[in-house]
Amino acid sequence: MKNLYLFFLSVILILFYSCSSKLKTNEATDLVSKLPNEIVEGKTRLTTRYDIVQETGSRKSVANKGSEYLLEQNQPLIDRGILKEPVTIQKPWMGTYEYITTMDLTDTAKSLVIRDEIISGYRTITVKCGELKFIEVVDIFQEEKTAEIEYKVGFVPTIFYNFANTEISYEKGMTFTRKKTAKKYDNGWKLEN
Repeated sequence: MKNLYLFFLSVILILFYSCSSKLKTNEATDLVSKLPNEIVEGKTRLTTRYDIVQETGSRKSVANKGSEYLLEQNQPLIDRGILKEPVTIQKPWMGTYEYITTMDLTDTAKSLVIRDEIISGYRTITVKCGELKFIEVVDIFQEEKTAEIEYKVGFVPTIFYNFANTEISYEKGMTFTRKKTAKKYDNGWKLEN
């Protein structure tokens, strides 16, 4: 009787251990949802400065020309909240005046800039066009002490969506499948690099 009791106890312990060593969906979700979001980068050229040197004629019409040019070029970016309205300043220049019309990025747009550089004479900014954010765990492929987690991420756009060129054409709400490997340790499951 004592041997039968020990046998059943060992069977229960083996079953409990084998069941508890499997990665559960909620554990996989917890692991994968803590990964940083993937950044979708894009590049765009901006015309944010227009210089006019006035030698003759009306100062007002010359100053307005720079503002009108930048507004015409950048109105969609102003409407989207990427650029502020143009500002024109007048500076003396060799006996006449130089009018410099500039536009600046809004604070929201500045927070999304990754790099701002001059390439071939053009202001080129690399920006965050969106992120790929975790949605759900799709499947788990188990082996003894490892598991491959298949999960979905979705594209979430920023204000630069459709204004910057990205390597892949992303659509709002688009989803992608990703995979990560997890390994079982004494203190629980951890993602492998």
